[in-house]
Amino acid sequence: MSKAYDELRTYMDKAMAIKTAMMLFEWDNETLAPREAGELTSKVIGVLSGEYFQAVTCDEMKKLLEKCRDDKSLTAAEAANVRELLEEREQICPIPQNEYQEFARLTARATSVWARAKKGPGF
Repeated sequence: MSKAYDELRTYMDKAMAIKTAMMLFEWDNETLAPREAGELTSKVIGVLSGEYFQAVTCDEMKKLLEKCRDDKSLTAAEAANVRELLEEREQICPIPQNEYQEFARLTARATSVWARAKKGPGF
């Protein structure tokens, strides 16, 4: 494993942990959370999405990804991780962070309302 990829793993681990937490909150929001939790859960998802945005778009990750992009010593799995992260950055970097966060928050809130309507009264 290259030194740059080893350093990149620290950033990848952080991004993955944040993304996992967001997914768990989203799942809870759609399935088990009480109606009253919807607003708070959507705020949490908004904050976590901002942290994810920062983790993926930070300058250090960019530098490490550039070092790893053409590194022939990476395994196939490591090279795939680098490609996926480069694609993720390409997709979210043009979006202002506040808009990325607000979209995640509003989407979570709308999903919460829709999920409860689908379940019926009392949820």
